[in-house]
Amino acid sequence: MERIQGIKIYGIAALDAAGYDRHQIALNSAHIIMKELLKDAFFHADPHPGNLVVMPGTVIGAMDFGKVGDLSDRDRRDLTHLFILAMTQDTDGIVKQFIRMGAPSRTERRGADVKELTCADADGGIPEDPHRKTGAAKESEG
Repeated sequence: MERIQGIKIYGIAALDAAGYDRHQIALNSAHIIMKELLKDAFFHADPHPGNLVVMPGTVIGAMDFGKVGDLSDRDRRDLTHLFILAMTQDTDGIVKQFIRMGAPSRTERRGADVKELTCADADGGIPEDPHRKTGAAKESEG
């Protein structure tokens, strides 16, 4: 790990004043994300603009690696297919690919939404997310 410095990627006025090409920043940003996902089989799970800086040479620097993960070969194949569908603007294909990857279909999600709404407690509270792992559940897995 190393200390990096640069202009926050959301600092448009500062980037313009420093002479950076916004189009090149966008290309380089996309490149590092695609490289980490498809080549390195790794992902930074919190790549919001506050965690990205532009450094000399329009190098994109990422910070805060508190949330990261690895991708399987299947994940990488699925994502590659998804990116190709997105580039060709195949919206039906994108939806089908998300479902193949495990995202709930509209019908399945609608059923889950109704179930969650009917499970709200009498005080009008929001039901717990059944998929969210509590501290005890996380500890039992580890």
